[in-house]
Amino acid sequence: MLATAAALLPPLALAASESASATPVHASDVAGAPGLSAPVQPTAGSYRAVFPTRLVDTRTTGSRLRPGGRLVVPVLGRAGTPTSGVGAVQLHVTAVGGASASHLTVHASGTAVPTASSLNFAPGLAVANTVLARPGADGAVTVTNGASAVDVVVDVVGWYAASPRATSEGVHPVAPTRVLDTRRVGRPVSVTPTTVRVTTGPVPAGATAVVANLTTVSASASGLPLLSWASGQPRPTTSNGNTVRGQAVATQAVVGVGRDGRIALATGGGSTHLVVDVVGYVIGPGSSGGHLRPVPATRLVDTRTTGVPLASGQRLAQRVTGRGGVPVGASAALLTVTSVPGRGATGTLVLVGNGERTPPTSDLNARADVPVARQVLVPLGVDGGVAVVRSGGTGHVVVDLVGYVTAVPAPTAVAPAAAATLAPGVPAGPLRDEAVSVLGNAVRHGLSVWWPRTAPSLLARPMDGNAQSDATDAIRRLSMEALGVSTALATGSYDPQEAGMSRAQGLAVVEEVVGTVACRHRATRLGGWGHSWQSPMWSSLAARAGWLSWSGLTERTRTCVRDMVVSEADFASTVAPYVMVSRSGVVLRPGNSGAEENSWFSLAPAVALAMLPTAERRDTWRATEVRFLANSFSRKADLTSTASVDGVPLRSLLVGWNVNADGSVVNHDRIAPDYSTNAYQNIDTVLLARLAGADAPESALVGLSSVYAGLATNVYDVGAGYAAPGGSVYRPNTGDGQEQAGYGVYYPQGCDWGEGQVLPFALLDAQAVAFGFDDGAEDLDARGSASRHLAHAVEMQARSADGRMYVDPTEYTYVGREEHTAQLAAQLVLTLVLAPAGRDDGDDDGVEVAPEAVSPTAPLDGPPTPGDESRLIDPRVSSDR
Repeated sequence: MLATAAALLPPLALAASESASATPVHASDVAGAPGLSAPVQPTAGSYRAVFPTRLVDTRTTGSRLRPGGRLVVPVLGRAGTPTSGVGAVQLHVTAVGGASASHLTVHASGTAVPTASSLNFAPGLAVANTVLARPGADGAVTVTNGASAVDVVVDVVGWYAASPRATSEGVHPVAPTRVLDTRRVGRPVSVTPTTVRVTTGPVPAGATAVVANLTTVSASASGLPLLSWASGQPRPTTSNGNTVRGQAVATQAVVGVGRDGRIALATGGGSTHLVVDVVGYVIGPGSSGGHLRPVPATRLVDTRTTGVPLASGQRLAQRVTGRGGVPVGASAALLTVTSVPGRGATGTLVLVGNGERTPPTSDLNARADVPVARQVLVPLGVDGGVAVVRSGGTGHVVVDLVGYVTAVPAPTAVAPAAAATLAPGVPAGPLRDEAVSVLGNAVRHGLSVWWPRTAPSLLARPMDGNAQSDATDAIRRLSMEALGVSTALATGSYDPQEAGMSRAQGLAVVEEVVGTVACRHRATRLGGWGHSWQSPMWSSLAARAGWLSWSGLTERTRTCVRDMVVSEADFASTVAPYVMVSRSGVVLRPGNSGAEENSWFSLAPAVALAMLPTAERRDTWRATEVRFLANSFSRKADLTSTASVDGVPLRSLLVGWNVNADGSVVNHDRIAPDYSTNAYQNIDTVLLARLAGADAPESALVGLSSVYAGLATNVYDVGAGYAAPGGSVYRPNTGDGQEQAGYGVYYPQGCDWGEGQVLPFALLDAQAVAFGFDDGAEDLDARGSASRHLAHAVEMQARSADGRMYVDPTEYTYVGREEHTAQLAAQLVLTLVLAPAGRDDGDDDGVEVAPEAVSPTAPLDGPPTPGDESRLIDPRVSSDR
């Protein structure tokens, strides 16, 4: 079978064995050079980048590597690598001017040639690949040639220490994140260096290097060398790869990060467009896990053996753990993926953790005429597997395992919510009785009506990767109700007689709901829900419900909640903020503010920071939280503001604006007062910080004074085309044209959700008083508004014996309106508990955030596609009645 495969595709065939080769050529004989400096003994298990140094270039000696020949390249003790204690070396290997298509295989000196090739080259071109190789007992690696004479260039760029210990530097894989695409700005990379910030999104400020896919596109000529290095460091004399005119060429490289959080990129001549996708990072001492282990090359996939090529749009899944010595729990695999040439075998390949969504990036650009091989670092899916996804073309694929990254332990030290803060319960005050009543009624309806009638069908929903399009919104509705019950239990507001269940029974409901939702998340279950448009909000609701009742949860549910929280916080760090209008004035979302989305994306890192304050990725989460909060209710004037929030200039955080100059929020192509109330999601991050005993983020309050003031001071004239009766949102006119301060809320352009909501406004009023953002509405008594709106909510619930808020679905057409009531009532009670004095004392210095950790990168790829909100509108009486 192997001989047949070799006949079909020589570049992927078994290379000649060592014993069959001619006398080896030693690189030290033809291009030897002393080490640049005395090696420094590393922290065990670390990755150490070295200044890229050329070890051999057969072009300088005229000693081309002949067919079947081998080239022994001494590595240890050279270019800053130690003479011992090295587990593997990171090399850039380039084949130049091959007479015909063939391949090179890099392996430990003195060992048999593996079956997997390291690099496939085409005739007449310079083709490069990054290769991880074990050094042999003599400290050298061997480059074995296939069937065509070729020049070989080998550069060393780093090394991994053997025998790691738990707290050494580690490699952390992340979801592919695009940080640069020069095609977007029309400025290709040239001889003059281009720098790009990489310590953004999922990469923390302390990263010492990044693992990045570098793809050259539309090069001005073939053979241009591509260089990458740490910003602020000397320009290297070696390259990461070479361009091919008319072809996209990708290579994966480990690139050092400068003190400014940037990498530098340049060509050795000419110019090329360049796409940079970060797929991992290296962190310094103090990290846990993430140690790279090379393994003997093991073939995982070869579609030629099945005769079924991979077509565009198809995914090929393969289990990695348990193969080639990879243990269960490994966090990533180092793979060599090869596209096999053939008619129509074009397009791109990307490798992802099995079960994960396909990112807008690629690992390899396939060609129909020659094989293309690339070494890639791939995070493993929850089942320990990877998936190969093809976009365009149809062709065979070969995947070889060459190493793995040890488990990066998930943070386990969940800090409990501040029991001492919650224990006194809701303090006495003008809103206390009404707030407790509204929450009590919501819980009563939830446990006596919703739990037996509606919850069983919601709990039975699949909760899979299609959850975003689930018209029943099971995950959201379950999580909302659980937060209501859990908050009542935690704050002493739970009345067993009124609820119809004992406290133990109520806690059992929380456990079942939270356990079901969290354990079906993609962090625990293959194909589970999560990493979608609204999932950061859903997960935050479920996580808060679980956190407030933490001591009553099973260990399995706790583990699922923790893993869900970490997964969604990491996902949020890969998404760019939503804005209605960009910094340059381009309308990106006509008629739709991005305020709501930003505020709910901030919740995922906020929950993670509250529950896991010592986690290794806390700085990344904090930066993500601050960035989303600052952009949520931003105005155009903020783009030139001199103010600072969380220790960072506000204007440096913003990518555009979402709120009109008068504080109004536009959504669904109309002025939408109900979307103004989504400011309560920003305040949720403040409540979470207080529950954790931490400083609240200042960025949570950006723009809220203007938004709140707009509800009272913006007057809408019927004569200008606004709906009757006119007036302001909080002070609609009476029939005779006079202002009337009533319970109701005026929608100047109507509301497709129905005009019967009042509880969100009561919540916003109470939070404006508690946290001081009512200062822009000088002629509005926010305390009085809170009392009026809350009294109206009490009256609405009094209409029904079972405590429901809405008796007519047209009052609020949202699917899950009663579950939403439970959520809002819980947030109101927590607001009163966590701000007992009625107003923040103003002495909160906010969160300390390093400026470089939150400076934004311009969004290069759009955020997840929004779902169709119309599916949430229920014009009929739903089953929750």
